[in-house]
Amino acid sequence: MKESQEEVFGIDGFTEDQFQEMLDVIYPTSKPIDRWNVMCLIEMADRFMMPSIVLDRTTPERLRKVRACDEFDKLSADLKRDIEARLIYIQIFRTRFEYSSRAACEKK
Repeated sequence: MKESQEEVFGIDGFTEDQFQEMLDVIYPTSKPIDRWNVMCLIEMADRFMMPSIVLDRTTPERLRKVRACDEFDKLSADLKRDIEARLIYIQIFRTRFEYSSRAACEKK
């Protein structure tokens, strides 16, 4: 029996609406990650082991706010590390971009 061999994950702890919110973000829609759904989506991404789906679509400003929330402490160590790494990467990218832009302006 194929069904007995498949791993099944319950959605305990999340409402149907919250789970639908996650599906709307995963599948191609125009559903944005905003201040109203970001924490729930990050918690679900942590539980269902798919952080990149949410982190790739979350602004650095929202990630900083998540990091400042009490709920941040409840996330797995892996997801906390992923959020920190994403913020560091963004800072490095911005610094390099600003340096390149300044250098290009000085050449003119």
